Amino acid sequence: MSRSREALRTRQLARIEALTDHERGIVVLAGLGTAVVVVVTEAALAVVAVRAIRRGWRQRQLGPARAVTAGLVPGAAWAAGLLGAQAAAGIWARRVVGSRLAAHAASPRPDPPAPS
Repeated sequence: MSRSREALRTRQLARIEALTDHERGIVVLAGLGTAVVVVVTEAALAVVAVRAIRRGWRQRQLGPARAVTAGLVPGAAWAAGLLGAQAAAGIWARRVVGSRLAAHAASPRPDPPAPS
């Protein structure tokens, strides 16, 4: 591993360790939410790909150009829309995490309980 990657990992680990349990929970929930969106959009992309292949296969007797056009044109639009939705969900999750962490950091924190 390069030195720059090690330094980046060390900084990330230090930032994660500096978070409270509540803040870590926020980060984990945002990550899980983003993972759900990624799984759903990837499954939808697989469906779009299968439908495009099937549509192209049905049009093969009209020639290769017609088959490719019939399969790719609608599929490309769906794929672009799904990838855009996935990117928007990632951006939204980062903003939510940032705002929640900022709001949590600004709120007064109670003193931790004394160890028994």
